[in-house]
Amino acid sequence: MFHRLEGSQAVTFASSSYHIYRLEVDQWRPGHVIYTDRNSLKTSDGTDARLIAGSTTRHGYAEGIGGTARFNDVGGFVQINANQIIVSDYSNFCMRKIYRLKGGATRTLSGRCGTEGYMDGKPGLFTNPWAVVKDKLNQNQLLVTDRRSSAVRTVNADIGQSGTFVKSRKLYKLEYLTQDSAGNLYVTAFQDIYRISYQERNVSLLSGSLAESGFRDGTLRQSLFEGPTDLRFIGNGSILVSDVSNGRIRHLDLLSDRVTTLNMCQGCLNPCFSLQTRSMSATLTKSSDSSVSNTSLFTVN
Repeated sequence: MFHRLEGSQAVTFASSSYHIYRLEVDQWRPGHVIYTDRNSLKTSDGTDARLIAGSTTRHGYAEGIGGTARFNDVGGFVQINANQIIVSDYSNFCMRKIYRLKGGATRTLSGRCGTEGYMDGKPGLFTNPWAVVKDKLNQNQLLVTDRRSSAVRTVNADIGQSGTFVKSRKLYKLEYLTQDSAGNLYVTAFQDIYRISYQERNVSLLSGSLAESGFRDGTLRQSLFEGPTDLRFIGNGSILVSDVSNGRIRHLDLLSDRVTTLNMCQGCLNPCFSLQTRSMSATLTKSSDSSVSNTSLFTVN
């Protein structure tokens, strides 16, 4: 199931059949949240869940309409417009496009579904595409974490042409990514958070320890994490990170060089596989108790 957190209060929003790897506010259906339910994509208003495409009980690969389409672990997705959603079909090694206004019809956008590899081009090859976001500096370009390739890949949202944004050994067990207004990327990889400069494509450790995991607040480089996954840049130098194995949501303040723990969902078991601010203009209140003002987070339990 997943919860909506308002301040320090957690309320169950909806339940899933299996694994929610990703969720975010449905931009085209007010009051709804879109989420992955293992091999399917759904939307819910908290009471009624509707299938967009795929199946919660069957996996594989098949182009189809709505429930006849088959996926093999929907890892991430991005809403392009009211009609199109692009998803990463993780264990099929490809990127797929779903047409909501056509009953959830699907087609392969990039990669060769069922064929694993690493190659730029059209259709190109992926090892395990996972998180995906729209590039803020190039709205027709997607940025995709290709997990076992330790690379951030690019995909043209229209024609599916794939490329490599950056590939580095530092990005071992690459997970999720977010982007600031200048285009710089922040990614979770293993137990750490890295920064990737947009222009130079330099990969540098932002927070965590290369040699140690655990739980510790402090400066960016003194702090420890245990299995950080999803993260969001929410403005004013603030990043929220779901620190899954610690059962906490962490706040990285880049301006003050501090990591703190939000006073919400304390003691939850593995919350926060995904988190999303309801308002993209929401900001963190830098108060003594690290509370969140005008922000609603959705977390997975």
